[in-house]
Amino acid sequence: MTEAKEPGRDRGPDDTGQASSGQDEARTGPGSVSADGTQSGAYCLCGCEEPVRGKKSRFRPGHDARLYGELKRNLEKDPLLRNERFNEEQRQYSRERGLI
Repeated sequence: MTEAKEPGRDRGPDDTGQASSGQDEARTGPGSVSADGTQSGAYCLCGCEEPVRGKKSRFRPGHDARLYGELKRNLEKDPLLRNERFNEEQRQYSRERGLI
């Protein structure tokens, strides 16, 4: 006769394949909300609208190269990046990298 597995803290056994009601469910979204109710720096600067992980992060992994390449390609046609595709934060990034 086999013994039953020991249940985890406040729930059933760990190997049941069911999710626990832990920290993952408590998260509501990326970034933090400032006093005026806006999220600052919560999404990737490349424009993919995916959330970033750290408080100081501006990109998802590898997405900085994606934006850099897109900026370089667009600079050949429009040296001042007047294209409405790019927002002011992306233009500032291109200035920081010495593209314009």
